[in-house]
This record gives sequence, structure tokens and C-alpha cells, in this order.
Amino acid sequence: MSATLTNVGQDKCAVVGIALSSLTDPAFSLAAGQAQILDIPVGGNASISVQCDVTANGSPTEHSGDVTYQSNDPQHMAGTIFLLTSP
Repeated sequence: MSATLTNVGQDKCAVVGIALSSLTDPAFSLAAGQAQILDIPVGGNASISVQCDVTANGSPTEHSGDVTYQSNDPQHMAGTIFLLTSP
């Protein structure tokens, strides 16, 4: 699964510290090769990709968590992408 971040500002947007929060279900992981720093040009976009092993922790259940990040945008200095899977 992935989420797309779009830069609608007037300057390049630096997104850093891309990580799963400490309370995220261990079934989630950042996708292989997912950069932890993104430079998004004006009018551009970038994706944050996550994998979920739905068989983790035994039988299929609901899995939840979130991806957190920071940016150089003074109006949006931090962000959270909520994650949820269900059987």
C-alpha cells in the first residue's frame, strides 16, 4: 500500500524522518527500498510505501499503525499517515 504526498507550495519540500511509529503493529514495515528522505519539487509528488504481512501474529486479524514524518513546510512541519488492514 502507498500514500502520495503532493507539493502544492512555492518551494521544494523536504520530507524527512519517514518511519513507522512505535505503536505500529509489527505486521507493517516500510517497503523495501523506501527512502527515509524525500525531496518533492514544486508541483511534484512522491510516494511512501508500506508492506503488511497479514499472517503475522497468527490468524488474520485487524492490523493498525501509522507512518510519521517531518517536513520543512512551516504550516505542516509533521505528518501522520494512518494504516489499517482488516480480514
